[in-house]
Amino acid sequence: VNTKDELIEKLTAFIEGRVEKIENAYRGKKDKKNKDFDFDENSINNWLVEKNKSKLLELWVIGNEINWSLLYDDIKPKRKSLPTYPFAKEKYWFRISSTTKEEVSVTKKSVIHPLVHTNTSNLSLQSYSTTFSGEEFFIKDYQTGGQVCLPGSAFLEMARVAIENATPQQQKTGILELQNIICEKPIPAIYEKNVIIALYVNDYNEIEFEIIGTKEDEVYGSGRAVFINSPKSENLPIRNLTGQMRPKDLTIDSLYTDFAKKGVDYGSSYKTITTIYERDQQILVQFEIQDEIAVSLSHYSLHPSILEGVTQASIGMLTSGFSPLYNMMLPPSLIIESIRILSPCTRKMYAWIRLVNDRISGMPTNLDIDLCDEQGNLCVQISGFSIKPLGENTIQSEWEQLTATPEVNFNSSTPSKPQQVQLLSLEDTGVQVSVDYQATAATVVPQPLEPIIKPAETSQPVFEQESSHTQVQTQAQLQQQLVESLAEALYLNTTEIDINKTFIDLGMDSIVGVEWLNTINKQFKITIPASVVYDYPTIKELASFLHNEVSENNNDVPAQITTISS
Repeated sequence: VNTKDELIEKLTAFIEGRVEKIENAYRGKKDKKNKDFDFDENSINNWLVEKNKSKLLELWVIGNEINWSLLYDDIKPKRKSLPTYPFAKEKYWFRISSTTKEEVSVTKKSVIHPLVHTNTSNLSLQSYSTTFSGEEFFIKDYQTGGQVCLPGSAFLEMARVAIENATPQQQKTGILELQNIICEKPIPAIYEKNVIIALYVNDYNEIEFEIIGTKEDEVYGSGRAVFINSPKSENLPIRNLTGQMRPKDLTIDSLYTDFAKKGVDYGSSYKTITTIYERDQQILVQFEIQDEIAVSLSHYSLHPSILEGVTQASIGMLTSGFSPLYNMMLPPSLIIESIRILSPCTRKMYAWIRLVNDRISGMPTNLDIDLCDEQGNLCVQISGFSIKPLGENTIQSEWEQLTATPEVNFNSSTPSKPQQVQLLSLEDTGVQVSVDYQATAATVVPQPLEPIIKPAETSQPVFEQESSHTQVQTQAQLQQQLVESLAEALYLNTTEIDINKTFIDLGMDSIVGVEWLNTINKQFKITIPASVVYDYPTIKELASFLHNEVSENNNDVPAQITTISS
C-alpha cells in the first residue's frame, strides 16, 4: 500500500472475506514442503536491491527470512508494533454508561489488575476495591444455585495483588506467604457487585486482610501475610511420580458432571484438569488452561483457572471413598494454613497432592500441595488445605452484637443453639448480654459500655485505634471464659471441658482451631497466631499465656470485660 486509506480499505476487505479481490495481497503458510523452493541468498539480495517486492513477499509469507532493512538507504522507517493479543475478548475495566473518551482513558488507567481494580485507601483504612460486571471469565464460568459467582480460590490472587501493591518495595524481602486463610463463601456477582480488600497491620508487624462486601456482614474471606526468605529452588520429579502412580479410571467429562450434581457448574475456563494419577494417599494432577484463557496468563501469579483446578482435585480427594464429607454439597468453605508463592502459574502445570494428618486432631483431613510447571519447577506450595460445608458458622459483624433468646433443653447435656436472633446496634441498646444456661431463663444485665469508634468516624487507621481494653482480673476467670468459648465452638457443655485435657482430646481440629483463635483475638483485642494452640495445648496453659498477652497489650491498666456466667 502507499497510503493509510489504502491500508484501511484492504484490511476491511480482508476482514469481510474478499481476499481474492485485494490487489497485491499475499498469503501463505510456513510448511516443510515450502523448503523445496530453491532460492539462494544472492537471488534474494538482488531482489532487495531491485526492490522486487512481489518476489520477496511470495517468499516471506511461506516462512523465509528476509532482511527488510536492505530495502532502504540511509533513512529507515520506524516500526509500528501492533497491540498484543488484539483478538482477546476479556475486558478489564469498569462498565460505564454514556462515557466520554477522557472518562474511558481514566478508567483504563485506574484498573490495577483484573481482580483488583482501584486503590480506595483513606486515612481510616488501607483498601482496594473491585466492581464486577458478571461477564468476566472467572465469574461467568462458575455457577452455583443458578447464580454466577467468584470462587473462593480467586481470593488468594486478590489478596496477593492488594498486599504487593500496598507494600513499599524496600519491605518486599524474599517471597510472599499467605497464612491462616479462610475463604468462607463465593461472592455472588450481581451486576456491578462491589468488593473491598481491606488491609491492616497487627502487633506482630504482619499484614492481615479481609475480603468484604459493602454491607457490614458481608465477609467472604480473611487471612494474613508475611514476606519470608526465598527458599532453595526445588524441582518435582514429574517423570518418577507418573511412573510410580497409575492413571485414575475416570473421564474428565464425568468429573465435571459430578461437580454439577453436587452444586457447582463449571464453564470451559475452569475445566483445566486433563489427567489424574493416583497411588495410596496421593494424586498427581495435570492441568492445562484453554487457548482463549491462556492470553490472560501474564496478568496473574495465582491464575484463577489453575487454582480452582487445584481446588477441584483437592475436593475430589477429600470427599472420596469412605470420607465423612462424601455427600457434602458444593461449594465448600476453604481453610488453608499457608500458601507460598514462588513464581507465577504457567499454562500447563502439575499438582502433587498428598493426604496428611491434621496437626491437632491427628486425623487425615488435610492436604499438602506442590504446584509446578511442566519441567517440575516448583511455583506454589500449599500447606494444610482443608474444607468444610458452606455455612457451618455465621460470620458476625464487627460493629454489631447478637442478642439471642436461646431455646434450652435443661434435660440435655449440651445447650441448644439460639433459634431466634435479633441484630441491634450497640449504641441503641446500651446493654451487654449475659446468658446463664443453668438459670430458668436468659437474663439481660445492664452494664455500662465503653464508646466504640467505627472506622468511618475516625481519621486514625483501624489497626491503630484505641478501644476498650480487656482486663483479666484473675487467671481463673480467664480460664472460665476460655472454657465457655471452646464449649460453644465444639458444641459441648462447659462441664465437659477439662482445663488440663489437650485440645486434640477435646475434639478440636485445625479448622475449629483457626476459627476459635480468631474469636479469642476479637474478644480480647489481641493478635496471636493460630499456632499457639500447638505451643499451649490445654486451656490452663493457654490461659496463662493469654493472661500475659492481655496484660502487656493493656500496659497493665485495668478495664472492664464482658462476663458470661455459666
